[in-house]
Amino acid sequence: MAGLLQWVERKATPLDVQKENNCGPHGCLTFYHAIYFIIVTINNIMELASRRPYGGKFAVQKVVGSRFVIVSGNLSYRTVQDFLSEFYHPSHDKDMPAFPLRVVIMAPYKPSFEMKTLLANYKGRVEFIEGTPLKESDLDRVGAKVASAVFLMADRQAVNPDAEDAAQFVRTLTVHRHCGPKVRVIVEMLKPENEDSAILDDAENVIEIICPEAIRFQLLACSCHVKGLPTFLTNLFKSGLAVSSLGSESWMQQYSNGLKQEVFPVILPSCFYTEGFIFEEVAEVIYRKHQVILFGLDILMEDMSRDIVLYPRGRQISSSDVGLVIAEDLWAAEEVSKFGREVPFLRSMQKLSSCRSSNGKFYQIQDSELLEEVKKRRLIQITRSLDTNETDFSISTSSDHSMGKSSCGGSGSLIRSGYRSGHQSKIQNIISASHDQIQSLDSSLIDTDIPVGTKKHIFSLEEAIDIAMSWPPSQKWDKPEPPVLERNANVIMENLSNRTMSVVNLNTPHILLCIQGKWPVNIFYLISHLRMPSMPNPPVVILHPRELGSSDWGCVGMFEDVYFIKGSPLYELDLLRAGVMQAERVIILAQRCREEETNDENEPSATTVASYDINNILIAATVERLLHPTRDRIVVELQQEAQIHNLRPKFHMSKGRFDSEIYARNRDADYMFSPSYIEGKGFSPTALNFLLYATFFNRNTLNIVKKFLSGGVNLMSTENNQSFLEKLDQHPIPKGYAGRTFMELFLDVLRDDNILVLGLHRPAGTFNSIVSYVYTNPQPAEILVAGDLMFVIHA
Repeated sequence: MAGLLQWVERKATPLDVQKENNCGPHGCLTFYHAIYFIIVTINNIMELASRRPYGGKFAVQKVVGSRFVIVSGNLSYRTVQDFLSEFYHPSHDKDMPAFPLRVVIMAPYKPSFEMKTLLANYKGRVEFIEGTPLKESDLDRVGAKVASAVFLMADRQAVNPDAEDAAQFVRTLTVHRHCGPKVRVIVEMLKPENEDSAILDDAENVIEIICPEAIRFQLLACSCHVKGLPTFLTNLFKSGLAVSSLGSESWMQQYSNGLKQEVFPVILPSCFYTEGFIFEEVAEVIYRKHQVILFGLDILMEDMSRDIVLYPRGRQISSSDVGLVIAEDLWAAEEVSKFGREVPFLRSMQKLSSCRSSNGKFYQIQDSELLEEVKKRRLIQITRSLDTNETDFSISTSSDHSMGKSSCGGSGSLIRSGYRSGHQSKIQNIISASHDQIQSLDSSLIDTDIPVGTKKHIFSLEEAIDIAMSWPPSQKWDKPEPPVLERNANVIMENLSNRTMSVVNLNTPHILLCIQGKWPVNIFYLISHLRMPSMPNPPVVILHPRELGSSDWGCVGMFEDVYFIKGSPLYELDLLRAGVMQAERVIILAQRCREEETNDENEPSATTVASYDINNILIAATVERLLHPTRDRIVVELQQEAQIHNLRPKFHMSKGRFDSEIYARNRDADYMFSPSYIEGKGFSPTALNFLLYATFFNRNTLNIVKKFLSGGVNLMSTENNQSFLEKLDQHPIPKGYAGRTFMELFLDVLRDDNILVLGLHRPAGTFNSIVSYVYTNPQPAEILVAGDLMFVIHA
């Protein structure tokens, strides 16, 4: 070792340094000095070796003047892979050079070789620190107090969801206490009822609770009536892989173009509110100018909070409004904010908009001319309205106009959508009625056996509690709590006996739910959404191979026209007994891991999860065999996204078509090009991870998704004081539009029918497609075909 040091010293020391220090020909280091340095170096190496691997400290100076986030909680390789691939997708990279964004992963274990390989793809932008958010010393090591946000991920395969949510609450409170109100804490929960836990009542708004399970079941419920909805909604927020050109007339190219479309918030140009434009006019101008769809607004409420409204028809644009658009990328969305700005003459030719002439061809129009054209159409509409005494849709630019008021409260305020309320508010309603003996309860709290017009009065707290503890509950939009189910166990089991069928014999088509594994803990949210007044309410038949208890059936038997058949969806005979041939939609739910099938760490093995998915694939194939050739009535849930490739039909896309860098970061994302996913048949709850990382870039992500699925109530100030529910829906293209362009369709139905079109669900065979497919925000000149379905928002 001493000889090696001598040799290095002699070779590495420049000649002038050797002469200056009177070094000999064999170097400046003596044998004794070499021994000394060996001892010191060994001590340093031993000290470093004694430290915990990846137990260092994150150098906060790396992000001075920039941003970084911390990802912690229960982390798996798949969770980290999906999070990072979307977080660093090129569509979010516009500001990365100026404001780099780093990620610190904190987990209570050493990274595996697979994890290290994954992190190497991010070239120093991601760092792994061994630690836990439950220790303030570990939070100090990762610089949590100066982070932009802390993500706390849950274990989605937890055997006990309540225990996992409890652990999440402890992590959340620890991080929030340590970091204070300036750091966003984005928390994933497993059970929807824990979103409104009293534990967080005194916490600031920086704690954001997200429960993908609630969205999962709402999405499945809506997909019973809107074809391709899981694909359409997921693609709006999940970037996916980039592909090379597939040919201008390829159906896969159309789908790929739609896959690029995402939701972005934009600052609306001042000309829209200074000129008194209403929402529909702004949506038309923006689409004709930029081929960007304005579908909603982020508005300022009377209490100074902000809320999301979809397609606020008739609302006059305000300076505080933020637009919500569907655009190909961030650059296209930012161009909306530049509309109407003065530009040099040499650039003026670039600020032209497409306009359709009477013969259907397109010509160019400047921004100012486009605004004037819309104003003229407004004046014509006002004149016609005055001439015919039609005041249903009047337009005004004054601040006290009735439609302007409708966005800011009062009798015509835009109210938040939502049908759930806690037991506390329910009790308060009951007690409030008891204090005033001449007032009757809200219709939702009145027993259906009481004759219409008869008032029921509550005179004591005991009586109010007794009503709240009854089953079926009078307020059916709240999930019954365990004490209610336990108290009414006999009533529930009697209801189950009455609703159990040996063979389905219904007068109307029904929805068939196939559940092969454990009974879903959160199935209440699926059934309750299928029973929303704003949606069709067909009968629901549940096919399940095990006996149900009162705690299972009590959460679904409270709804009308819900039936149970004991049997396995793996067998054709049981599917026929459940009426698969008469079902209008068949939903095959993903199966959670059972407690007896977990390993020592309470984690489901890959083999167990894969076998569950294979069961669902087998069930789907069996249902398709029975329903042939009408196979488009199925939605299949799979735990692993990669298993969607095994659903029929199969289609292979060469890996060489994908962007190599993005593909290396997340190879499993190619499932988004599987035919079953493209048509909306295959769906994985894991895809809803976008709710977490997309929330960092857009705080309103969760609210937007909820409004798409549940709708938003817009109380318009009309003559009849009528309220409208704006929601995502699906309709065939109007008669006579086959062969015409998408821009013609978009503008005509917006002007004449008050319908906002967001995309198409195209039939199988379009451009020789092997399946039907989703096409979000199609090209303006795209030719429509018979069988096209529109994704729309309408009142």
